[in-house]
Amino acid sequence: SHRPLFTNRKSIQGTVTLLENLHIILEKTPQEYEREVLSMLYMSFENSTVQVRTAAFVAVAHVTNYLEDDAIRNVVLPKLLDAFENNSANARVLMDVVPCILCRLEKQKIIDCILPLLCKVKLQEPEIVVRVVNIYRLMLTDKKYGLSVNWMATHAMPSLLPQTVNPKLNLEQFILLLEVLQDMLNNIERNQRNKLTLDNLSLPSPDKSRPLRHQYSTDNVHVPAFNIPNLRIEQRKTSSAEDMARKNSFGSGSLSTASAENMVRKSSMAAMFGGWFNSPSANDSNFLRVANTFTSRRLSDNTLMTPKIRIAPSCASSPGGTPGTGGGGGLPIRRHSSTGPQERRGSNINLSPPT
Repeated sequence: SHRPLFTNRKSIQGTVTLLENLHIILEKTPQEYEREVLSMLYMSFENSTVQVRTAAFVAVAHVTNYLEDDAIRNVVLPKLLDAFENNSANARVLMDVVPCILCRLEKQKIIDCILPLLCKVKLQEPEIVVRVVNIYRLMLTDKKYGLSVNWMATHAMPSLLPQTVNPKLNLEQFILLLEVLQDMLNNIERNQRNKLTLDNLSLPSPDKSRPLRHQYSTDNVHVPAFNIPNLRIEQRKTSSAEDMARKNSFGSGSLSTASAENMVRKSSMAAMFGGWFNSPSANDSNFLRVANTFTSRRLSDNTLMTPKIRIAPSCASSPGGTPGTGGGGGLPIRRHSSTGPQERRGSNINLSPPT
């Protein structure tokens, strides 16, 4: 036969003593009686006395291994959240319960219930600060606890950073706080560095796209030679005064006739005035006459393109006169000073002596 245990009336201090030593009682209790012993624990959460409720949470931290998962999720966790919300138990004791039941909760339950609870705790007393820091340090050891990088950056670190200048912390507590903060920062750095590296690999950077732009640049496109069928391109060459005269003559027959007549006229003049050319004074007079003939020549004519000028020794006509009016052959080949360098024509186009 079974009979209820711990059903007799007890004082507050007697109940607190039993709860604080419940783990020792369970070690002495046979397994078939464990359920009856734990029932006293569950009833203590409903006690109106703060000491009894606080002792019940102390018992949970000691006998977690005896509790079933359903009891932790459906009884202990709701009572824990309610005690934090209503401040109906000692905060230091409540914070001791969190790491004990943390590994028995689902990840989503931790994210929804435990993480917000850690941010609501007042971190003024060094004992509370140390307990919260230890919970974060435990959660940093495994991703199953749901402590994400985003939560570290937006909630955990902002709540812990002001405590770095808390004058109540001793050196050991301060070092513990700094180590956890540094561990969080390292996790943030590692996660963001990897993320940004993957983003840079997926998106082409300017340095990586430069060879592609250079490859398809118009400077590197080899276009075949421009070719139009049945099109003939001739290069234009600069023509001399004699070539222009030859092209503008009336015909090959008239040009050859004029040349022959000029040669005959030169021979007859040379025979007639042979003695005169031999005297020094005659040579000087002829030189002056020729020089006076070309008084209007430009200096550029001597430097740009020297024309070939044929001078008739016995020519007495004016430089600008025509063979028909001056009685002589004139200047067979001559450029007029008003003719530009782009258009060079011989002055004997229509100056052939009459036949």
